[in-house]
Amino acid sequence: MPLPLPLPRLLRPRVRRGLRAVADPAPPPPLLRQLAALDDALDRVDARLAGLHGHLDRQHGRLDRRSAPFSAEMTVEEALKRHPGAQGVLATRHLPHCSGCAVRFDETLAEVAEAYGLDLGDLLVDLRGLLSPPPRIKG
Repeated sequence: MPLPLPLPRLLRPRVRRGLRAVADPAPPPPLLRQLAALDDALDRVDARLAGLHGHLDRQHGRLDRRSAPFSAEMTVEEALKRHPGAQGVLATRHLPHCSGCAVRFDETLAEVAEAYGLDLGDLLVDLRGLLSPPPRIKG
């Protein structure tokens, strides 16, 4: 969810009103320069906040992926980071460490399954099984 960026949006109308207010009769040049500098500074703050907002959105997406169940869109690298047992699940399918294997860690699980003729559904079931709590034994 995007974060609101209210500061520049709240201040900008006040700066512009100030510019209009002093522009009617001949405004003193120092005041105009100060107001123009403030408007420029607000533009820079607005651009910086937009950049930070984008960075936070990307980080939020990464956090969501790490806490989400395994999915076809997840990369091999993300799967390996998601759970230590993922390496074992992939190893049973001779991935990604088989001799001559060209699996890239930035490939999605769906791409790997298609490229190596694996059943994506079975792969995901096994990976998701890592996230399930072990069954309780009644005794």
